[in-house]
Amino acid sequence: MRFHETHLIFLNSFSIQLRFRCFYLGVGMRDRETLDEMAGTIAREIDAAAMDQSPWVEICKRLVGYFPGSYATILNQNFIKPEFNFQAVDNLEADHLHSYLRHYAFINPWNTFWKFAPSGSIIVSQRDYPASQFRNGEFYTDWMAKTGDFEAGTGLKLQIDKAETIYLPVHYGLNLSNDYDRELEFLLAKIRPALENALQFKRALRQMGETASARAAIVGSASRIALVVDHDGYLKEANPLAAAAFSKGSFISCRGSEVRFLDSKLSEQVKEVCRRLGADRAYLAPKLTSSTEGHLWLVTFLRLPEIFVSGLVASRTLILIQITDVYHPIVHPDMQLISDTFNLTRTEGSLCLALSVGMSLADAATENRISYENARQRLKNIFQKTETRSQAELRVLLAQF
Repeated sequence: MRFHETHLIFLNSFSIQLRFRCFYLGVGMRDRETLDEMAGTIAREIDAAAMDQSPWVEICKRLVGYFPGSYATILNQNFIKPEFNFQAVDNLEADHLHSYLRHYAFINPWNTFWKFAPSGSIIVSQRDYPASQFRNGEFYTDWMAKTGDFEAGTGLKLQIDKAETIYLPVHYGLNLSNDYDRELEFLLAKIRPALENALQFKRALRQMGETASARAAIVGSASRIALVVDHDGYLKEANPLAAAAFSKGSFISCRGSEVRFLDSKLSEQVKEVCRRLGADRAYLAPKLTSSTEGHLWLVTFLRLPEIFVSGLVASRTLILIQITDVYHPIVHPDMQLISDTFNLTRTEGSLCLALSVGMSLADAATENRISYENARQRLKNIFQKTETRSQAELRVLLAQF
């Protein structure tokens, strides 16, 4: 049977077991009240770690304390690159951990589960995919068998996004699996909401920090097209000139948050530069040029300071891309002088700036996060204050400043 067919059968079997398997406390197990108390203690440890009041390794230590003879890890793995963004471990020798992170993690047969199972799933290895099925493979013979008596295990998977998979496995000997399997499945299900909440909190903090950083970066780029993207080239923020360029689509466009250039070669070059900026802190980005219909575009890159979200959620690289038309440099009106002269509000001044660079009123409204009807009303106020009667007249007036 082929490799992918074997794993497909495994995933289908596991899915059915997730839906229809009931949980029973068996003879010899700790009682429900004891397990509830354990889960409550671990949930409090997770809350403390999420608030940076305690390291994440304390959760691993707590699990090892509750389940003697085990080792526990919490990992944040990017299966796309592939690489690890974070790891915490207790009761696994440092050499074994380092060799796992360097090599054996990427040939781990359980990766099928960690990569493709739904977020929130729990695997019990002896039930769902016993290690005995791959005892002749490199992962088992060269790594797993050398770590100690840890052939059985139970683990929880949570997904932050496509590049961040969180998993929390606890491994132990086969002689312990009769009790530990069911106890840990119950315990991980009980602490799952606390861990999900912690990840959502950390993700929200990261998003807030990235948004603030991106907006601050484009403030100083009023005279050129400026946009902030992540290392995959997906848009995070854009200034009015970039929004206007996207709307026209003659040189640069944005579809589904993916930034693309009319010059396909330039698109690939920009994507590669962003990828390398995200992968290598020492990489110095080159300047790129592209000619289109009488324009010579100069593209420059600046890696923004990373927003560090301490602990389990990884920081991400954001890149400021600035684009200048060398043959036709943009000269902005002095909006502070215009606002002072005509007593414009901040939003009215921002609308004027957007209109002055060729944006439509609808795009200008979106850029300023107001409704189209709100923008129309504000434009009427601008016409009255500036004694103009149309957007064309307004643009001519603004050009005088």
